Amino acid sequence: METLKEHLTGKLEFAKKSYAGDLRALDEKQLTSSSGGSSRTPADFTYEVVTINKRISKRIRGEDPGELKFDGWVEAPAEFQNKDTIVAQLEESMAEIIEAFANVPEDEMFRKIETPNGETSPMDLAGFAVDHMTYHDAQLNYIQTLNGDEEMHWN
Repeated sequence: METLKEHLTGKLEFAKKSYAGDLRALDEKQLTSSSGGSSRTPADFTYEVVTINKRISKRIRGEDPGELKFDGWVEAPAEFQNKDTIVAQLEESMAEIIEAFANVPEDEMFRKIETPNGETSPMDLAGFAVDHMTYHDAQLNYIQTLNGDEEMHWN
């Protein structure tokens, strides 16, 4: 029977595969353009995902990620405006979480981790990573549909 840790690791792997597949399905213009001129771009919200993922992996490893410097909606920097970089950074950030989570002993999955917003655990952080990525992956899917692409790119 699958352990809880194995189950959540599978969810992390699937979230990585899904999100990266949907990023690859968009062209560079779709990744860096704002629908309607006022919405966040996929590059912007993927930059947020990558940043949060890196913070999550640090917390799981017992490191302090430092202060979060987001003020309002996150905007991707200039160096995060091409498809290859966006996909590579997303995959790397997820690999960091998966590795950090893999190194947590089974009996420490619910160990307390102090954050400025209260206590959490490796299990909670890994679950949040899946939820956060799924939320933003749905945005990628919506953008694909708006552009006439109804294919699932993560099967």
